[in-house]
Amino acid sequence: MIARARRDLLMLAAAVVPAAILGCDGATGTDGPPAFRQLAVGYSHTCGVTTEGLAYCWGANDAGQLGNGTTAASATPVRVASGLAFRTITAGHSHTCGIAEGGAAWCWGNNQYGRLGDGSAVASVIPVRVSGNLTLASISAGNSHTCAVATGWAAYCWGRNLNGELGIGPQDSAVTPAPVVGVTFDSVSAAAVHTCALARSGGAFCWGLGGAGRLGNGASVSSRTPVRVSGSRLYRSVSAGYAHACGLTPAGEAWCWGYDDMGQLGDGVIEDERVSQVPIRVVGGITWQSLVSGYAHTCGIAAAGGTYCWGLRGAQVGDSAFATAWTPTALSGDPGFQSLTAGPAHTCGLTSVGAAYCWGANTSGQLGDGTTRTRFVPVAVVAVP
Repeated sequence: MIARARRDLLMLAAAVVPAAILGCDGATGTDGPPAFRQLAVGYSHTCGVTTEGLAYCWGANDAGQLGNGTTAASATPVRVASGLAFRTITAGHSHTCGIAEGGAAWCWGNNQYGRLGDGSAVASVIPVRVSGNLTLASISAGNSHTCAVATGWAAYCWGRNLNGELGIGPQDSAVTPAPVVGVTFDSVSAAAVHTCALARSGGAFCWGLGGAGRLGNGASVSSRTPVRVSGSRLYRSVSAGYAHACGLTPAGEAWCWGYDDMGQLGDGVIEDERVSQVPIRVVGGITWQSLVSGYAHTCGIAAAGGTYCWGLRGAQVGDSAFATAWTPTALSGDPGFQSLTAGPAHTCGLTSVGAAYCWGANTSGQLGDGTTRTRFVPVAVVAVP
């Protein structure tokens, strides 16, 4: 399964090389960047919330994941069709969710397995309210499931549970939010077939498919309930990628675990098909402000400033070499990011003034620069309407 996903990712990158050759010069939109306060990257689409609380999305839209009432892709931001003011947004494989002011969750797009959480399996091209009348503090969309943390620190998940990624026990799916078993959480990060979260205690927990060491607990056995990541180490954030995850300690140390075929664990060890079932420290002596995990790469912002990435290079990491970066590598064309969000083959960042930039694969316009050209360095998302 991992090998197939790796091939798919390489094919996605390779498929856009001819377009990249035609336009990898870093050209940006002519109207200047919009003012965003938060961004979220999905498989082939991207979304953001502006400083006014308006939600916009761009890129692939085959399942209505842009939320604008259509299924037409867009290479520039389109307004999500609602009168809602959003606090935060998250993008999954082909669905999107957001938390509105007041704490209610709304989702749109693909609803297979009930990943929209409205009690049905019917797709929606506009936002539908998540069932349960929960007041949510944070939300994270994975491949075919969604998880959130409510006020009061209880975690809930809904959607597919084939591998235990909901953390709710034996059932194979949940079409409405179901409580995660046993632990209270500060935040949660939903990936493709597993989920990781930061407990109130500061410990990192994961659940779901355990293959390739995804759960970080010293084994490769799946779990349908949360298991603690190995070690007594405390974390301040956790980010789950396709088959790996990373955590950031209060002191700014980065630790990663799981699959490492392309250097996404960042410890400098070069070994094909490598797996680490326990956390290993990212090398380089950098004190980190934040980390995000993609499908085969990881990026972080240093506390002293500067963006670094490691793993599958080229469009994902931000240079023109389709190779691997086994250790943190400075991002080319870094405009000075304050936050990052990563997907399988593209990455986006936000500057301190709310300017959004993206780089990587752009087959569906997910970079938001008005083109479908791959970009090897960050390019500005064009102004919202």
